[in-house]
Amino acid sequence: MLWMLEQNPNIRTVCLCLDHDAAGIEANGRLTDILREHSYDEVGVLQSECKDWNEDIKARHGLPSQEAEEHPQLIVAPEVCGRISACMAECSATDRLERELVYAFQRYEKDLRADRVDAAMECIEWASALALTAYNRELRQMGEHCSTEKLLDELQRHILPHRNRGSLKSRRAELTTQLHRILEKASVPGIRSEDEKQDLAKGWLELAVSFAKVPVKYEADILQQQQKQEHVETKYEMTMTT
Repeated sequence: MLWMLEQNPNIRTVCLCLDHDAAGIEANGRLTDILREHSYDEVGVLQSECKDWNEDIKARHGLPSQEAEEHPQLIVAPEVCGRISACMAECSATDRLERELVYAFQRYEKDLRADRVDAAMECIEWASALALTAYNRELRQMGEHCSTEKLLDELQRHILPHRNRGSLKSRRAELTTQLHRILEKASVPGIRSEDEKQDLAKGWLELAVSFAKVPVKYEADILQQQQKQEHVETKYEMTMTT
């Protein structure tokens, strides 16, 4: 892709047309990142209606075609963000917010170590809601007003499958470091410059996204296993009937 673009320096707009399945969706994300790193800012994604473009042609001619497959993370993300929204309704941007956030994260770690995964997911969703509330607090202090719907939309847009890989246990240290970093920034006394305010707000949003990615990945993995099992069962039933 990059070689082709190097041969055609006049091309500045790129449209990615990969398979409409989990692998294709993740590849769209990775290639978009690579293109933007190479200063291609106008990057679009065009998806086939079926699994790929050949399957679309087959469908147009009335032939059996393979259906598109949505990425499991994109399927479960709206529901997870909906629960985070419900948690936000019970959060308040008070001075205790940071302490509540630390407590929620500590409970998450404790439940995860004890293999109480469902309880751990509830705690990390609370932590995400608290971080998002802190983000909204910083926006208000800068004179920006953002509705809950807009906040959740922003949260969901930042949950990208190609950037949400790896096991739950492997990311604990990274989340801990990220949490401590933003708490240190927030605790610095004195009047902040405009850039410092923007940087602090960005840090809270990034933390909320990192926390939200955890239950999204967990539930997507469960969904993926269910889909595989259903596929095996369907294939077995078809074999038995023939």
